[in-house]
Amino acid sequence: MGITELEERLFERNARRIWNVGAFDSNHKDPWILRSRKISPVYVNCGEFQNYPVEWEGVIADVSEYLSKFMEANTIDRISGGELRDLLFSIPVALRLGLPHVTIRKEAKGYGLKDRIVGKVKQGERVLPVADLRTTGESEISWIEVIRAAGGVVDFSFSYFDRLQGGEALQKEGVKSISLVQMTDAFFRIGRQEERLSISGYNELGSYLSDKEKWAVNFLRGNPDYIKQHLTESVLDGKLKNRAPIIRVLTKVYPMLKEEFTSQVCDWLAELGVNHPVPEIGYEPK
Repeated sequence: MGITELEERLFERNARRIWNVGAFDSNHKDPWILRSRKISPVYVNCGEFQNYPVEWEGVIADVSEYLSKFMEANTIDRISGGELRDLLFSIPVALRLGLPHVTIRKEAKGYGLKDRIVGKVKQGERVLPVADLRTTGESEISWIEVIRAAGGVVDFSFSYFDRLQGGEALQKEGVKSISLVQMTDAFFRIGRQEERLSISGYNELGSYLSDKEKWAVNFLRGNPDYIKQHLTESVLDGKLKNRAPIIRVLTKVYPMLKEEFTSQVCDWLAELGVNHPVPEIGYEPK
């Protein structure tokens, strides 16, 4: 069986797994603010497989089968996993493939093994990052930078589920993205077949899939109360917690909305009693 045929078989089987263990959720009325600060009506948590050991074991077997076939044409010396959920996939896959593993921390520690790398990467060693999920690719790029700084070579990066929003960023780093399941119309159709997705939900996700940025901008424009609610949740004792994700949403991720909402957001910040400047949005307390 060629790798294309294998990909098709494993895609369908694992798409059904993702739907049936509840690893995929959608809500177009109250969408999520992702770690990348993008607005999304879909949320994916592959950590759900921990609750279904039989399905989890099947996932690891399928990822290993795919990577074993992939390695017939591409040399991989070591698997890596980023802290934290990546490790649910990377460590058991490395064990199954008989390859050494290295863990990449989010940040260096001030105690014990202080480096961001837990383990070793040999000079010139070809390392394959294995992740549970790919969104914008920012986390993968961070892992890749650490591996390369240690002397490793990264040409490919694998993700179990790919939201298809980070391939271009990885490509700029000279890394080709590979994955087992992709967020495509075929994935949503399987959700319908498994009766996990209504027809209205399917249609809304189709609209999101056709233009993710346009969907998010239109949602924010049409739902100012969503912005106010997230501001409210971010204010404590007159201060914005972590500078409020919704502020970055408006100023960094969808900057075309900044001017539209500046006056309204400043009024809300004053109403909420924020007592310090928020320069990103031009707010000054009176």
